[in-house]
Amino acid sequence: MSHSEMEDAVRVSKRVALVGASMKEDRMSNRVHRYLKANGFEVHPVNPSLAGQEVNGDVCLGSLRELPVEVDLVTLFLSPANQAQVLEDLKGLPYRPHLFFQPGAENPEAQLSLEEMGFKVFPGCVMAVHMSLGGR
Repeated sequence: MSHSEMEDAVRVSKRVALVGASMKEDRMSNRVHRYLKANGFEVHPVNPSLAGQEVNGDVCLGSLRELPVEVDLVTLFLSPANQAQVLEDLKGLPYRPHLFFQPGAENPEAQLSLEEMGFKVFPGCVMAVHMSLGGR
């Protein structure tokens, strides 16, 4: 995928599922969560260990299967070794959101498989892309 396609994916997105959410403020997933909220995105944090708890004012979900609405974009903060269930959940969605593998979460095999299923997949930081567009 080209950089302009990546920018377009972020530009048109309003609802984001953030997989690998954390309550720890020093974690990049928490920083990105706060940034996205501050810039008008509706964020749905996902982490089975935090299900039902509030993360940055949003109730954390246990899995993508629990999303109350269709999201435009899913951003993964999980290492490839911890992605199996999330990848299965993604494949089970009746729609195809854009998908960002955040730095450290890149998974070329999964990316290829998801692209073959119709997902637009991007390796990179959704926050950095949004900032490159001038933020808001």
